[in-house]
Amino acid sequence: MLKNLIKKSKSIHVLGASGQEGAAILAFLNKMGVKNVIAHDFCEEQDFKKSFEIFHKGLKKRERNELWKKIEISAKTFYFKDNYLENIFQADLIFAPQSWHRFEFNKKVFEAKRKGIPVFSMSQLYLEFNQGFSIGVTGSNGKTTTSNLIKFILSEIFPKLTVNLVGNDRANKQILEDVQTFKKDSILVLEMSNRQLKFDFPKTPIISVITNITENHLDEHNDFKDYAQTKAKIIGKNTKYAVLNYDNEFTREIGSKLETKVIYFSLKEKLKNGVYFEDNNVYFDNCFLGDLRDFQLKGDHNKENLLAAVATIIAYFLNGNKDYKKIEFSKYWKEFKTVSKRLELVKKVKGIEFYDDVSSTTPESTIKGLEAFKKDNVILILGGNHKNTDYRILSDYLKENKIKFYILPGNVRGKVKTRGIKKETLEEVILEILENALKKTKVLISPAGENFHTLFLRAKGGIKKMVIRANKQLIWKKYIDEKYKNLWRYHKLLNKKKIPERCFLQIDKDFSPLENFQENLYFKREDKNKLGSHKTRSLGYQISYLYYRDIKRAAISTTGNAGICVAAYSKKAKIDLTVFVSPKINKGKLSMLKKAKIDLRISEKSGEELKRFLNETSAWDLRPSRDINSVYGMKSLGFEIYEQMPNLSSKYAIFLYASSGSSLIGLFEAFSNLKKLKLIKSLPQIHVVQSGKVSSSALYFDKGKKNFKEGNPNIELRAKKMINCVKKTKGFGWYIENEEYENARKILRKSKIKIGEESIKAFAGYLRAVREKKKFKKAVVIVTGKRF
Repeated sequence: MLKNLIKKSKSIHVLGASGQEGAAILAFLNKMGVKNVIAHDFCEEQDFKKSFEIFHKGLKKRERNELWKKIEISAKTFYFKDNYLENIFQADLIFAPQSWHRFEFNKKVFEAKRKGIPVFSMSQLYLEFNQGFSIGVTGSNGKTTTSNLIKFILSEIFPKLTVNLVGNDRANKQILEDVQTFKKDSILVLEMSNRQLKFDFPKTPIISVITNITENHLDEHNDFKDYAQTKAKIIGKNTKYAVLNYDNEFTREIGSKLETKVIYFSLKEKLKNGVYFEDNNVYFDNCFLGDLRDFQLKGDHNKENLLAAVATIIAYFLNGNKDYKKIEFSKYWKEFKTVSKRLELVKKVKGIEFYDDVSSTTPESTIKGLEAFKKDNVILILGGNHKNTDYRILSDYLKENKIKFYILPGNVRGKVKTRGIKKETLEEVILEILENALKKTKVLISPAGENFHTLFLRAKGGIKKMVIRANKQLIWKKYIDEKYKNLWRYHKLLNKKKIPERCFLQIDKDFSPLENFQENLYFKREDKNKLGSHKTRSLGYQISYLYYRDIKRAAISTTGNAGICVAAYSKKAKIDLTVFVSPKINKGKLSMLKKAKIDLRISEKSGEELKRFLNETSAWDLRPSRDINSVYGMKSLGFEIYEQMPNLSSKYAIFLYASSGSSLIGLFEAFSNLKKLKLIKSLPQIHVVQSGKVSSSALYFDKGKKNFKEGNPNIELRAKKMINCVKKTKGFGWYIENEEYENARKILRKSKIKIGEESIKAFAGYLRAVREKKKFKKAVVIVTGKRF
């Protein structure tokens, strides 16, 4: 029927083009060579590819890109939000996703149906064009696990046969475009939801399975009777065997009216001509099939799913006149692992186990999940939206069994009458559990409602990653002092020899911003610190140390930024400060230094003058190359970046202009501390940027020369350490020529970003790295100082 319709149709419309079903249908029609296709998607045209990627995130990147290319050429016209369903009444045939009837914007499709335009789905195409054997599985609960069990065991028993499984899970790759190539001896296992069965099926599966029928999706049906009848549509004229749950009164009633051969399964009754469970063993018609000692799935409901799968495989054997008695079934089912999002243990932290049961969207399925942990200390997490079903059974169960549970937003809250702990986000629930729960607690995320993923998990990486992040938060909390949002926030990590809190000198009271400049590029705006430079970190620590040690005199030579910072801190510590600068110093910086109450000395040979001064006095040498405290202060920059970018790894790159190397070494030591604490798995790449005479570290990488500055052992030693740090992070060094600097400056000027010369060079280093195709996911340019 469908084959002829497709051939005869002059205009075929496909709805939900970016979705899993719509895209699969478009790829299928494209492979058939159908040219008269019009595609619709209720999104803005500019969001079409983004929507496609969201719906197909379960695919590998290569597979997703290949499918996208097919979709782009699959239709002669694409209609998006503003023109959605244009010319729909001129269609000869419409293909729609299973949920089309739920959306107000599809009301024209109802009208098209009334006009006699046929509306079909992806599932009908699978069954119509499949040349091999077909097994369809539906049910209010358990259909996904049952489908996976059937596929797994059949594949193990018949390794030479191709067994394909398709269903609702976005993690599954749709293979509709290849369905016509399936061989006659292949097996197609099709998981079929209530929404798919609302369509009419000219061709039904050869074996049709109904795991159970309980209240579900009543918001989409006239009543429960209508829902049950929809489920029964999986059994049709060409169905040879119906596999039904004997313990469920509704499936048992369906079976009593069938002319089709029926194989029942039961967890409670010993059946004749059926699969049943007794003394932890599985039997069919008194024939022993195996024991469940090594079956890995938890809960009686999973035993029931296994019985359904075994009954289906028995039906397959009987249909082909094969001898099932020689098969050692338990050999296969003991190897089966949990299906994703169905009582799946996703993470164990501090003895607390987190189970993902997000696919349990009804009260009954959540109770079955809880039953699996009857002997354990269990905490339940509920949330999402109900499907107009009765929640009294769940409310009573929670009360009778005194189960502690959290309930997240959604109208399930109003349905569950037993008092739970209300929270707004899954993150805060997980954090609270990790802080307070006892060891050996089982945490079951089983929402008893739909839309849980959309409301609480989308774009958050799943439950496992959320638990890992929450655990890291708790670890991190031990090492930070939340009173502060400056370098002293990390005083427990900066140096083993602690400076007492009474000596913490502060000027900045907040983090410097991390600004997104381009898609994967961020600027760490240290120029927006109160003193306009990242030097506030190193010198804030250095002067606090002098204040603690009661050292009253200090000196430094500087190009300006360090002088401005040290003057401010020295004033707080009441330290006599002498600053040596060159006459070539920036006028704006010089002006600020002159306003400070310091001993300011301008000399062509400021470095030599400083050395002489230090020899003649007892002043403390504040030069970062000579004072290790500068490195300790700079570690705070690395810790702060981590707080702003907690996913730091070797896929991230940090670009920094460095001269003395304190900031670079401080970053490296901070990242190394984070790795030791298991807060990051790998060190982010550190890319050192230099130019002019201060270039020995960058030139080591960029020109392949160990071009250390001769005659200065301190600089040589520090340069070697810088090179070693960069090597350990698998970063690189970039020597910036004047032309590259000017190019970077023009780009920033167009974006109206005013930053210091060294920061522009750091950005130029990033641009070089991109040109030379260095690999990193995200990059951070440290803006070390402002433009004066």
